[in-house]
Amino acid sequence: MDIDYRTTVDRNGSINIPRIGQINLAGIRYQDLTGYVKTAVERVFRNFELTVTMGQLRSIQVLVLGHARRPGNYTVSSLSTLVNAIFAAGGPSPRGSMRGIQLKRGNRNVTELDLYDLWVNGDKSRDAPLLPGDIIYFPPIGPLAALSGSVNTPTIFELKTDTSLAQLIGWSGGLSTTAQTRRATIERIEDRQRRVVDQFSIDASGLKRAVRDGDLINVFSISPKFENAVTLRGNVAAPLRYPYREGMRIRDLIPEKEALITPEYYLRRNFITRSDILNSPVAPGEAQENRQANRQANRQTIRQSTGQQQLIEQVRLLTAEINWDYAVIERLSERDLSTVLLPFNLGKAVIEGDASQNLPLRPGDVVTIFSTRDLAVPVARQTKLVRLEGEFANPGVYRVEPGETLRQFVVRMGGFPTSLFVWRGIHPGIHARSAGEES
Repeated sequence: MDIDYRTTVDRNGSINIPRIGQINLAGIRYQDLTGYVKTAVERVFRNFELTVTMGQLRSIQVLVLGHARRPGNYTVSSLSTLVNAIFAAGGPSPRGSMRGIQLKRGNRNVTELDLYDLWVNGDKSRDAPLLPGDIIYFPPIGPLAALSGSVNTPTIFELKTDTSLAQLIGWSGGLSTTAQTRRATIERIEDRQRRVVDQFSIDASGLKRAVRDGDLINVFSISPKFENAVTLRGNVAAPLRYPYREGMRIRDLIPEKEALITPEYYLRRNFITRSDILNSPVAPGEAQENRQANRQANRQTIRQSTGQQQLIEQVRLLTAEINWDYAVIERLSERDLSTVLLPFNLGKAVIEGDASQNLPLRPGDVVTIFSTRDLAVPVARQTKLVRLEGEFANPGVYRVEPGETLRQFVVRMGGFPTSLFVWRGIHPGIHARSAGEES
């Protein structure tokens, strides 16, 4: 047998079902309504299915007063609660209290809500359903204390009754990862006459300290100093902090030359192939033979456009060369905290193993490696590339040795082809002797 029963929720938030009696629905969420009513009906009936639906909701008017952000009359659903109205009014104003919001009905206080309980602990036990004519009153803000420094949420908190430092830290979300527990300070106004400051540890005793109106508590962070590290930076493969070991020297930090090859070198070398262009995408659904033809055309186009000039341009240094003559250790002087620079010859220390250049390190040292772009080296030690084109025995791109003349360079690269002299009707041997006589 199916029964369709309709009833109206009275002004007290209750319904009356024959043979079941009165059921109070005030404060029950709609999604919980079917289960709540079924539990009440099961006290009388067994083996049934029940569905509760909502008809037309009645609206009620409530009045928001005091230090609210938007005071005034509000029309809300008959199922609304104090929390719903608080959010509708925008909460307290900057001068309004969050700790004692009152719901007044007639001449009595129905409840008093502390938003800290709701937001910090998720406690909604002090919430209450609204009735027509209810008044929501926001009192003035109470005593204040500020928490700053190394906490997760530095802010100003409103105090209520006795408050400890542990509660204040809990409201802020706790201490941050870098907070130190050995030192915190509290600035206080005593008797509205003078300011004082005190320092304490955040231990069991410190957490019990009472917080007063006007207090400013600052939690210090640990020092950013690394106690056991040396830093390698500049023209290196991995600019990082490395753990310090007793007796550590330059060769321990840079054990091999490969540690000075920067990632830029490999990135540029990998980019030369441009495999992404050779395998360019085609339209979805395109036939396989069209895909192959398209890619083959791309390859052919690239081969044609990559002529001699482009290939020659690619024969170049892929990264800045290392300045082997100069590197430096930066160290903080323990005597007067000034910066001390200890230069050394990188090539002699790393390549030649010169003990005089393999300087000892200390915790906190910063070792900087330069490239020839950072600090220009003498011309004699700079890498020069020269392109030979035309009537040479071995045209191409070559590196010039330091101090090498053009004549020496051409001879080292194989000189001129024999066909050049035959074509001009000149015997190579005679030409060489003539050139030598002229020189």
